[in-house]
Amino acid sequence: MPDSVLFRVQRVKVAVPDEDLPGPTRYKATCSRCGQIVRDRREVIKDGISLCKPCTDDVYFTDAHEITWPDMNWVPERNHSTSFDGEQNENRRPSAEDHCSPEKELNS
Repeated sequence: MPDSVLFRVQRVKVAVPDEDLPGPTRYKATCSRCGQIVRDRREVIKDGISLCKPCTDDVYFTDAHEITWPDMNWVPERNHSTSFDGEQNENRRPSAEDHCSPEKELNS
């Protein structure tokens, strides 16, 4: 069967915003709740406040739990989590649950 029967070929125009073009970051915002840098207009404005998607609970994942392993290169000053071997570990990266939980913010 010829391609002309299988496919329709058209010349089109597509509007691509600056922030979606390849290259360096064009816009940066800081989440007002957790301090995360949000790049290229991916922040969410809620009640006039700039937030990252995890702080608005608009994420594709659920039940996030921070994990660590002995050879991780990055060590924060605080917070606790369970490592792969099940031991408590103070040297871990903060999770969305640590910084973005509405309950935590209300109780602070």
